[in-house]
Amino acid sequence: MVTLSRSCVVALIALSTCALSACARKKTDSAAPELVCTPDDASGCERLARRYLTGEKVGRDVAKAAELFGVGCAAGLAASCYDLGVLHASGEGLPMDLKKAAGLYERACERGLAEACTNLGGFYREGKGVTKDVAKAVDLYMRGCDLGNALGCSNLATWTDLGTDFGSDPVKAAKLHERACKGNNIESCINLGVMRVTGRGVTKDPAAAIPLFEKACDLGAGEACYNLALIHYNGDGAPRDLDKAHSLFAKGCDGGDPEACVALGAMIAAGEGVPKDEAKARVLFRKACQRGNVRGCEHLERRLTGAPSRAH
Repeated sequence: MVTLSRSCVVALIALSTCALSACARKKTDSAAPELVCTPDDASGCERLARRYLTGEKVGRDVAKAAELFGVGCAAGLAASCYDLGVLHASGEGLPMDLKKAAGLYERACERGLAEACTNLGGFYREGKGVTKDVAKAVDLYMRGCDLGNALGCSNLATWTDLGTDFGSDPVKAAKLHERACKGNNIESCINLGVMRVTGRGVTKDPAAAIPLFEKACDLGAGEACYNLALIHYNGDGAPRDLDKAHSLFAKGCDGGDPEACVALGAMIAAGEGVPKDEAKARVLFRKACQRGNVRGCEHLERRLTGAPSRAH
């Protein structure tokens, strides 16, 4: 059940150039007179740019937002460089330009913005807008992690555990997942929980996985609720508790995890800890099947046609 945190790969748009003095003469939009963009207050340009990006109190205008982020970036504001980089990387409202995005992320990273370091690490990992460089990607993920970006820790942890481009180091991966989980990265909380259950990279201790799965479950991760339900269902790491298992399978299913729907359907179909109800079970198996879960489809087919399900 380990889920892999995907590296953050963003796309970027071409920078709309504007000399600071020229932009300053425009000052602010009449619809937002409290925000002033001047050479002495580039932060006002940054705040106004975000208004144009979201359309708050002004008409949404991505090109104008990019222009103002350019002013803030030129004045040394890391967040403006980063936000402009995200626009160029996504191609939303501006031409996609990964090379410019990489350059802007680099400027923001050099100024200590953790998210920019993590995003730039993704670029170097995949060779987007830059020449692929695994060592540099590792360094950038680590820099983002050290600066407090949980995604940087999580991306590096998953990459380190898999050992796709270098030797696998599950012990190091577990430590990185722990840092990321403390920063509320859901994937790392789940992955570290699985490592606790299996003993990969850490001492095997299913009970220690419970608070990790609980945290991720409370943050809305259906898979974490499913994993937590399994602990209570099997009595591995906690006393067997079918009521808790039922409740957590239901929460996981509602949270989008098809395996949780299948497990809940199986409990209800068998009347295990709950009243037996074939109709409810079919609804759950159908939900899992519609989400692409093969076991859900097999359970549903068996109940609708009487055909035996294939071996799992």
